[in-house]
Amino acid sequence: MTFAWGFQDSANNTHTSEMLGFEFESNSQPYSIDNLGQAIGVFVFFIIEAFVYGQKPYIIFNFACGVLGVIMNLTTLGFDFKPRVQDMEEPRESEVLAAMTEKKMQSIAYEAEEAGSVKKPD
Repeated sequence: MTFAWGFQDSANNTHTSEMLGFEFESNSQPYSIDNLGQAIGVFVFFIIEAFVYGQKPYIIFNFACGVLGVIMNLTTLGFDFKPRVQDMEEPRESEVLAAMTEKKMQSIAYEAEEAGSVKKPD
């Protein structure tokens, strides 16, 4: 049990640190909020645990903590990660050339219209 709890805790902390380090622009603010949240969580659960007496209530308390932990870890599945640079689609060369050609043709048509060399259809 101790090994499984320690392994889960280290995996959770590694995943959280990875998300905080790579997903946010600021380096200090996300870690500060995470540490504050952990400290408040530990305080609240220790206060609750102080009022748990007996084996059956303690088992229920641990089970509830485990269920809450799983739910909180599952919330990271909905986290909107920033796209990686290699996953961002770059426009193909042909698309860039086509857009540039179209823009140039529009520019030529506008200049010709301004010069009065092209008559607009009635």
